[in-house]
Formats: sequence, C-alpha cells, structure tokens
Amino acid sequence: MHRYRHLLRGGEVDYDTSLRVEEVESRIINRLLHNNDYINIIKYNDLSNILYKLKNLIFEEAKKIARDLDDKIEDPEKALEAFYAGNQDTPGFRTMFIVIQAIARVKAELYEEENGQIENPSPVCPVCGAVSRTMIKEEDSRYTMVCPFCGYKWTVSRGSLVCPYCGNSDPLSLGIFTGKKSKRLGLAWCQACGATWRVVLDSSIRVPRLLLPVIAHGAEIYRSLIPAASGASIRDPFADA
Repeated sequence: MHRYRHLLRGGEVDYDTSLRVEEVESRIINRLLHNNDYINIIKYNDLSNILYKLKNLIFEEAKKIARDLDDKIEDPEKALEAFYAGNQDTPGFRTMFIVIQAIARVKAELYEEENGQIENPSPVCPVCGAVSRTMIKEEDSRYTMVCPFCGYKWTVSRGSLVCPYCGNSDPLSLGIFTGKKSKRLGLAWCQACGATWRVVLDSSIRVPRLLLPVIAHGAEIYRSLIPAASGASIRDPFADA
C-alpha cells in the first residue's frame, strides 16, 4: 500500500488501524472457514439470513473486538440494529461493521469458488448487495467492479466501457477523464444518465481487493473536469443508496 500513497486523495490511510482491523477480520474468517456448519450456513443463505442464523456468533465476536479496538458496545442488539440502519454514531457500530464484513468476505470467497467472477452489468454486488463505485479495466479488456464491503469482483462488460447504472454503451456519451501524464486512475462519466464512478486503469496495481476502492478514490481529482466538458448536470448514483 505504501507504493501507491501518491495516488491517494483526502488524507492518509491509517495504517495501524487498518492492520488491526485486518488482523481481527482474519481471525473471524479463519474461525468460520474451519467450521463446516458455519460454511454451510454462509454458502447456502443470503446475507440477511446468514446474520440471523449466526447472531450468537456475531454478538460473541463483537464483544471480543470491542475490547481489542477500544470500542464501546453496551448492547450488541442495538449495535446490530445500528448497522442495518446505517447509524454510524451509535456505540458499537464500527465493531459490528467489522464482524459483518468478515462474514461477508467469507460469503464472497465461497461464492467465487463456486461461480467465478460472474457477468453482472450493475454496480450492486451480487453477493452482499452493497453498491460499488469502483471499476477496474483489466488486462484482458474486461471492465469489472469490486465490492467495497465483501471484496467480490464481477464483470460489467467486455471490450468496451458500459455504464453500470443505465447500460449506455455509446462511446460519444460515455468516457473516462484521466491525467495527461499519469493514466493510472480515471473518473468515468455517463452523459445518458449523469452517473459518475471511479476507474483503476493500471492493471499493474497489486493490492488486496478491499483496498482498491481506497486507491480509486484518488480519481476524484478529475471531478472538476466533468462540468467543463459540457455543462450537463451530474447525478450522484449513490445519493439514495
């Protein structure tokens, strides 16, 4: 990750916290993958049913993690409700997010083992339902998206850019803004629906998938170029997500 620090925008990555979170999630992931009962629950249920069936495990792990990360989690049930509602200010939200993300990562791993990287012309992750705004231009000319929550990656289009929000494939109304010298990141814009999303253009960037959205955020430096292109209004496809 240090190699790509120059691409980051909006502040530095807190490496120490990121390392602690990864250690905690890895511990949960290993526990899940070494229990066939957990594997079967995760493999054959959608995420909402998984969370219901593993509620006791989730509360148990949350209490451990809260101590490790100096987080306050007085009531795991309320923290879980806060996760569903997106109430980030509720005590225990961060801890619950970490536990559920670890479970979602296992779900994504098992799903990919069975299905590979499926064709899915949408920004919505087919594994966990999270919305992605990170696209990758692959070496084989595929355009894929990576989920910022579970890390699953799926194919949006092959050979040419397609808007994942409306399906527009017209090259005259769809493009990627990037730098004149450095073309490692870009900001895509669809004039048909007004959506924008970030694109990793350099396939040589090698980091864990969950860090790709962090790096891709550096493409926001090109956002000021979009209005200057035509004066058309720009829609945030995540405003209601």
